[in-house]
Order: sequence, then structure tokens, then C-alpha cells
Amino acid sequence: MIENQTEPRTIFIGDVHGCLKELELMVDKLQIQRNDRVIMLGDLINRGPDPAGVVSFVYENGFECLLGNHEEEYLHHFRGMEPYRGLHNSIGSQKHEWIENLPLWIETDDFLAVHAGLKPNTHPANTER
Repeated sequence: MIENQTEPRTIFIGDVHGCLKELELMVDKLQIQRNDRVIMLGDLINRGPDPAGVVSFVYENGFECLLGNHEEEYLHHFRGMEPYRGLHNSIGSQKHEWIENLPLWIETDDFLAVHAGLKPNTHPANTER
């Protein structure tokens, strides 16, 4: 990450699905800096070649992250179902706990970030998962 920038940005990135190289290229192309706020909109894992690498990259860079449906599925099946068991072994207990505590939404005065859609005029706290 780059150190110097005057105006911080809020950057939303969604549905990386285990594609670490593409995420790294995107972060590099965006020239994400330390004072930028990066919010991952969920679905870090599944489909791509390196879900553990994506989890580690997001975690180690201190990016904020929402719980996506693929993380939710991982949490329900990590003990007995491959590839979730392998992912759990790769990321370790600290990152597993981090995933367990990911929020379903992030709200500020300027935006409401969610992984999937919302019903019109309905706050996510009042929506069934």
C-alpha cells in the first residue's frame, strides 16, 4: 500500500471468490493507500484457486469485510465437508474466528453496504437472512 494521499477514499470490492492474483492486481491498480477505507462485500471464498490466500490478504491488510453467503456456507460445513475442511486448516483458528464475526452490513451517514440486495425501505436488521 502507498503511504501518501490527501483525500481518503472508500473502496468497495465484492465477490472475489478465491481469486487472489486478481485481487492483488486490483489493489495495485487502484493504488490503495493507508488512509483509504476498503470494504470487501463478501464472498471472499469458493470457486477460485486460492480462497485461503484471499482471506489472509484481506485480513492482513486490515480491510473491512462483510459476511457473504459463501462464508456463511463455510461456517456451516467447515468441520465435515471438503473443500471447507481444507480451507479451515489453511487459514487457522484466528482467521476462522474473524470470519465468524464478520458483520452482515456496514452503515455510515453516507452509505449502507450489504452483500446482497435489500427489500425497499427495509433496514438489514429487519430482514431475514
